[in-house]
Amino acid sequence: MKLALCIFKYFPFGGAQRDMLKFSQLALQQGHEVICYTTSWQGEIPAGLEVKLLPVKAFSNHQRVKKFIYLLHQALTKDPVVSIGFSRLPGLDYYFACDLCLRKEAARKHPWLYRWLPRYRSYLAIEKQIFEPCAKTQILLLNESQQAIYQQYYQTQDEKFHRISAGIKLPDMPLAKEDARLQLNLSFCEKKVKWLLMVGHNLKLKGIERDLRALAALPKHILEDVYFLVVGEQRKTYFAKMAEKLGIAEHVCFLGSRKDVYTLMQASDIFLHAAYHDTTGTVIAEALANGLPVLVTDTCGYASYVRQSGAGKVISGQPFQQGVYNQALLESLADLPNEHWQKSARGYMQQQDQTSIAEQILKVITKTPGVVSE
Repeated sequence: MKLALCIFKYFPFGGAQRDMLKFSQLALQQGHEVICYTTSWQGEIPAGLEVKLLPVKAFSNHQRVKKFIYLLHQALTKDPVVSIGFSRLPGLDYYFACDLCLRKEAARKHPWLYRWLPRYRSYLAIEKQIFEPCAKTQILLLNESQQAIYQQYYQTQDEKFHRISAGIKLPDMPLAKEDARLQLNLSFCEKKVKWLLMVGHNLKLKGIERDLRALAALPKHILEDVYFLVVGEQRKTYFAKMAEKLGIAEHVCFLGSRKDVYTLMQASDIFLHAAYHDTTGTVIAEALANGLPVLVTDTCGYASYVRQSGAGKVISGQPFQQGVYNQALLESLADLPNEHWQKSARGYMQQQDQTSIAEQILKVITKTPGVVSE
């Protein structure tokens, strides 16, 4: 089978990007031919994966997206394949739905005038072309609650939705906290007893400002034993300056992009994910799989995992109250070490379907009638 993976931009450590990369590797291992269409690719290209760059130029991002869609469709008509969109792209065979419903979010957050802007109207038209009843696209759905929302606005048929679970496998040989810290060899924070961790490409969207303010609100005698590790690239210089202004710079380290995230999770005490919104939040499930309790806002899809496992705290994200979050962090730190949270986290994830997202997607594609031609 020949597969075309379509994404506007590829960069390491983005959620959809990680899932696409893992899927491409699995498909190649199983003998499928895989091409990726994108405007840019950052990082290593897996052996066997053909990357075709479709460079676009325009003054605005939504215009670049429109041009990419045009060039993408031209390329796909010349080379019949099974196409899978890992960005919001219309006219493909499958869409990996890792975005929130734009129409609902705009109605909730923006005044009516915003909905007349070219940017919004362009993106809304794309979403409509994916989900309207006459569209051919099958939906690979990561957050089950989103199905009812899309159907409310677009009347998408039930049979087009294919539920994909988090698919997080527990580490085979997890390290004890002390061993994980020794392996990381982060000498600048080895004297700190309690480690907080956040992981995300878009640090602002994942709530880093909320985390920094909560850290700054801690009583000094508690703060002196706390270190906050931040994995992610976007605007890290800006947030480092914010930490300085809040007087907590010596308690925060921006690690950039890392490949040893699981080791960092095993070395940490609490995972922070105060995101403004997150369709799923795969890192939440990964944290739990590594026995790391999570402090999370309920605007994340996998916040339900934290609530059901009892391994952490779930805070309201709409409306979000900084004082409530500050208190939740203070209480969580006071409860450490918390073996109950650690056991509950791992125990809950052991009960979940551990079939990888990549395996689930490939299974759907090979079994969907009328889409795949061998």
